[in-house]
Amino acid sequence: MRNALFFPAFFLTPLALGLAAWAWVAAGQQTAAVFFGAAALVYLLGGLILTMAVNVPMNEALAATPTPQDIETARALWSQYSAPWQVWNIARTVASGFALLLATLGLMAVTSSANT
Repeated sequence: MRNALFFPAFFLTPLALGLAAWAWVAAGQQTAAVFFGAAALVYLLGGLILTMAVNVPMNEALAATPTPQDIETARALWSQYSAPWQVWNIARTVASGFALLLATLGLMAVTSSANT
C-alpha cells in the first residue's frame, strides 16, 4: 500500500499546477500563468508519464524475474537493469526539478507584480 502522501504529491501535482495556471490567467497574471502551465506540462511529461511508461514497467519486469541462485547471474541481471533505470530516474529528477524551478519563477512573477 502506498503512503497516504504519495498519491496527492505524485499524481495531483500536474493538476494543482494546471489549476494554478488557470487561476493566474483569471487574475490577469499572464507571466505567472505561463510559468505554472509550463511547470504542469514538464511535470506531467517528465515526471508522471515517464515514470508510468518506463520506470514502473522496468520495476514490474524485475519483480517478475526469478531471483538468480548464483551471484554472477544476479550481478549480470542487476547490471542490465540498473544502468537504464538510473538514466530514466535521473531524467525524472531533472524534469521534476525543472518543474519546481518553473513554479518558483511563477511565484516570483506574482510577487514581483504585487510589489510594483
